[in-house]
Amino acid sequence: MKKLIQNSILTLLISTFSTAGLAAETILISDIDDTIKIGHIRDKIDTVKNAFKVNNIFLGMADLYHIIKDRTGAEVYYLTNAPEELMKWSHSTLLYLGDFPQGSLEIRPIKVSTKVFKAQRLRELIEREDPKNVILVGDNGEHDNTFYHDIAQEYPEVKFYTYIRAAYHFDESNALYPDQKSFVTPFEIADNLYQRDVIEKRDSQELLDLHLKDFMRETNVDDDGPMYIPAWLRCRGHKRSFWSIFRSTLPSKLTKKINYICNKY
Repeated sequence: MKKLIQNSILTLLISTFSTAGLAAETILISDIDDTIKIGHIRDKIDTVKNAFKVNNIFLGMADLYHIIKDRTGAEVYYLTNAPEELMKWSHSTLLYLGDFPQGSLEIRPIKVSTKVFKAQRLRELIEREDPKNVILVGDNGEHDNTFYHDIAQEYPEVKFYTYIRAAYHFDESNALYPDQKSFVTPFEIADNLYQRDVIEKRDSQELLDLHLKDFMRETNVDDDGPMYIPAWLRCRGHKRSFWSIFRSTLPSKLTKKINYICNKY
């Protein structure tokens, strides 16, 4: 089974890199740990426990990325500070088994500092692709908000759409910049992209049709396996983002559950 997965991932990577160098109008760049993978990186024990798991994904994120890719033609990059020598196989396998869209895994060589890798690689990708639009997805567990903001300031000619998962309570150390939106569920990203005319209303509705019932049923008491909201998630300070409440596709029962989750601790 492991050999089959390895061969499938190799085929995926060969297909991905064969398109390298072709400029894309839109690129989607996503962090992995605590953004699409449930890692709990602020807890040392859970970080170790979850490191090599390949099924602990945030549900709905793969379908969201497929919708973005299909609607915009975006090239997809998975950018992570995880050390390549230790985590390449498990991260590649998680992306494959989780049915995330085909893309390039940009993972840090162990000798490269975590302080410079993601920003340096992101600059390289923007310089190479020369995109008009960049969709950035990260989380508030480390410093995605800061380096995403800094990169956006360096390229004023590019339109950035930045989304930060509220995996932990917001405070002064991880506060969002004015150009960034927080999210707890993939529905919020889809809704905001629709309101900003990046995707269509039917795209946001498609995601709701695929996942809303299961999201509403989830009890939020588990920490292991694929899920929408792990029990450890704390999201005080998360604010719903919308341009016009009259254009929002989010049903009230969804926003009420999100508000309850973020305000109960």
